[in-house]
Amino acid sequence: MALVRFRLFSMLAVVLVTVAGCVTSTAMNYTINGQVIDATGRPVPEVSITIQDGPGTFPDLAALTDAEGRFTLHELSAGRFTLRLVPPEGEPVSRMVQVGNGATERVVLRLLE
Repeated sequence: MALVRFRLFSMLAVVLVTVAGCVTSTAMNYTINGQVIDATGRPVPEVSITIQDGPGTFPDLAALTDAEGRFTLHELSAGRFTLRLVPPEGEPVSRMVQVGNGATERVVLRLLE
């Protein structure tokens, strides 16, 4: 009986460790802090920024740049994201951002290349 309990306890411990590993490996604790600038390097306010594509599932987030062109996207997992930038005037553009080198990724995104 003691051997059966030990095996049952061991199997339960393996399941718990496996589940805990899955939860921490998909943790969404990264942030993108960025600034949108124009071709001359000036900040662009009121640019709508959404996540167009990314690793696995990602939150349905959007940001609007402030007067200095700055924005923040929270609760992201590590990986490569495609951000869609829609300026108040002009055409939308997409930019790639890699997240995961640190808790916060700082980026400057230029509207026109």
